[in-house]
Amino acid sequence: LGMRAWRLQIRQEDGGGAIGWGRAGVRFVFAVLAWGLGGIGVLWALAHPQNKTWQDLLSGTETIVLPPPKADQVVPK
Repeated sequence: LGMRAWRLQIRQEDGGGAIGWGRAGVRFVFAVLAWGLGGIGVLWALAHPQNKTWQDLLSGTETIVLPPPKADQVVPK
């Protein structure tokens, strides 16, 4: 739910679509490592040409920001 609010999507690096449980598990392990070392694995994205963190690089995934919804897709109150 939070990823929808921030319009983020995790997908396979080759554009193949959603990731499976196995790749998500690998990504989680490397994310714990990246944050556990003082966040250096996440700050790595600032220096990487494609803005990829360690968990992206080591799990073969990418994080993308989705475009905002169009006015006709917004649910009225």
